[in-house]
Amino acid sequence: YRLEMDATGHGAFDFLIQMRTDNETFVLNYPKTSITPSSSGVVNLTGNFEMSFDKEGDGSFEKTVGPQKIIKIEEDLDNNSAIVRLLKIPEKETSQIDLTRSTGSIIDIRNKNSIVNGLITVAQIEELTNIGGLYTIGSFVRINFSDNLMGNIKEINLTIIYSDAELDANSLSEKTLSIYERDTLA
Repeated sequence: YRLEMDATGHGAFDFLIQMRTDNETFVLNYPKTSITPSSSGVVNLTGNFEMSFDKEGDGSFEKTVGPQKIIKIEEDLDNNSAIVRLLKIPEKETSQIDLTRSTGSIIDIRNKNSIVNGLITVAQIEELTNIGGLYTIGSFVRINFSDNLMGNIKEINLTIIYSDAELDANSLSEKTLSIYERDTLA
């Protein structure tokens, strides 16, 4: 894919690309860039995702701008799992990773340091189980973070989403979340 842009006024713009195919999502976020009415830009959505930028509109690209943030998400809908590649995340950034199609979860990560080539794997274990009189449905989400992420993340928020139909079909009326460490389930 190739995106071509033409400016229509003076100022600056922020540029965010979110592209979803059947099982892949790309999120690219570019820094604020100054423009004039004659400015143009081109982004090839292969390789390093850099934007070639012609500020004067003379057909010569004076500047190349790379994205500040690059996230690639590969969802396996058949196996309710996903691989999230945090290829480039600037420091003190919040990233929302929507995996509701594959795992029924949304992960918000706020990092303190920049992240390069971080990896998150997520899998939903679909089963209705009884643990100590409490029923759970599809609520086991296994999340693994690569070692280089753990020292750079300041905060992780996890949201697990269930439809009312899914809860009603199993006579569950309340949407609650309990987190168990693996040892407590043994």
